[in-house]
Amino acid sequence: RQAEASGSWPGLSKGREKVIDVSCPENTRVCGSFTVGAMPAHLEIPAGNQLFPELASCAFELERTLMPGRTPSSSIAINKHAQFLPHVDKGAGAGQGISLIVGLGNYSG
Repeated sequence: RQAEASGSWPGLSKGREKVIDVSCPENTRVCGSFTVGAMPAHLEIPAGNQLFPELASCAFELERTLMPGRTPSSSIAINKHAQFLPHVDKGAGAGQGISLIVGLGNYSG
């Protein structure tokens, strides 16, 4: 919530623009998605690392808490109010394996 309230939430990347439905009536609030963590050498370091270092740290800590025996992710997507279109994750060349998806918030419907 602090990240959203900060006004620093990054815009969608070109890749994410292709897989998030921003025209959906349910997305009347601004939707967004950004990455934290490490990327392969040919890609830029995620802006989220510098913008929200505490959020990045907490996201990786949550992963370790929920799945202690799982090989840690190299990067994590942080999403808000995002409705994704059907797609296959490419893993940005980082050898994407099995995804772990966690939703936080108040849900209904």
